[in-house]
Formats: sequence, structure tokens, C-alpha cells
Amino acid sequence: MKKLNKKGFTLIELLAVIVILAILIVLAVPAVLNIRTNSTKDLAKAAAASYLKSVQMCISADGENCDDSGSIVGTYYDGKFESGKEPSVSISSGSNKVTSLTFIDPKTGYTVTISDANGITTADVENINNASLSK
Repeated sequence: MKKLNKKGFTLIELLAVIVILAILIVLAVPAVLNIRTNSTKDLAKAAAASYLKSVQMCISADGENCDDSGSIVGTYYDGKFESGKEPSVSISSGSNKVTSLTFIDPKTGYTVTISDANGITTADVENINNASLSK
């Protein structure tokens, strides 16, 4: 009797491999998308922190003459903003502290909003503990 020479895989083995690969894809795709979303949010937070540092430099240099449009963006901040999407900043008079910041990141489209009656620090924006982030 001749021996049969078996080469290749059975249909069941191929289906098992396809099912395993499909399960791995279903698990991996949402994780990768979540990482991308989180990195985009982190980019918006970093841009808001950079803008806040510019505001704080403007306040320390110009005091009450520092407003949220020309003197900050023109002198202290190098970013570009679309018309109507410029950051909004409230500076308390007398103490020269930033009490609220609404920053729309032009690259990501996220809006970072943070406010504190006692004054916002750079650490507040970097830690983003009491800020809201929306798109």
C-alpha cells in the first residue's frame, strides 16, 4: 500500500487561525485609536500650557496693559489662530492673576477651559486636573 503524502493545512486549521487573527484585530484596533485620541488631547493641553506661560510672561512684563489679543499673541506667543478662535483670557485686576483661560487648539480642535478664582498656575494646565476638555 502506498502512503499518502499529506501536505498543507486542513480547512478547520485555517479557520481557527482566521478566527484568532480576527479576535486580535478586534482587541487591538480600539486600543490603538484610544492611544491616538489621548495623544491628541495631550497636544491640546500642552498648547494651552504654552499659551498660559505666554500670558504669565505678558502679565509680569506689562501688568494690567496685558490683554488677551494683541500683546500676548503678537509678542509672547508664537502660535497661529483662526479668526474667531483666538484664546479667551480673564485677568483679575489688581492681583494680575489669570483667573480663566479658554484655549481652542488650532491643530487638534480641542477646547481647553480652566478657571480658578485664586489664579491659574502653569501646573494647573499641565496637570489639567480642574480643566474641561471638549471638541
